[in-house]
Amino acid sequence: MTKMEKYNKCNDYFTELSKILQGYDILYSCNRDLSKYLIPVGTESDLTYESKPQYSFRISDHWNWYANVQKCAKPWYIQCLSKDMPWAKKRLKQGYASKPIAGISVMFYGPDNLYHCIFGELFDRKTKSWSWIETPIEEVLKMIPA
Repeated sequence: MTKMEKYNKCNDYFTELSKILQGYDILYSCNRDLSKYLIPVGTESDLTYESKPQYSFRISDHWNWYANVQKCAKPWYIQCLSKDMPWAKKRLKQGYASKPIAGISVMFYGPDNLYHCIFGELFDRKTKSWSWIETPIEEVLKMIPA
């Protein structure tokens, strides 16, 4: 699949999820990129450079990077951290953002403060290989507390 085909497939899944979930809002990235968030109503203030709303979802083509320290007061904090993507790259210059990891996925932000891939590209850190997963939405709904 091409990058756009992967994104469109993930976006269709994200859109279907947004139609099913009650009490969730869609927020678009402030950076004018392909990222969108599906967050519980009332948790908008948790969506910052230093935190994300628990039980939320994100579709994106980039993960695991260190933000510019002018945007994030915690220089050690990894943006959109997921163990389902390669490790964050080191900053090329102190205080500057690192290059994000490319991977097109829909991920769930759990109570462990990590993103977990539910649909799209998935990286296995042990085997250093990429795969594609498609978790049924019914299974995803079980991850959210009633």
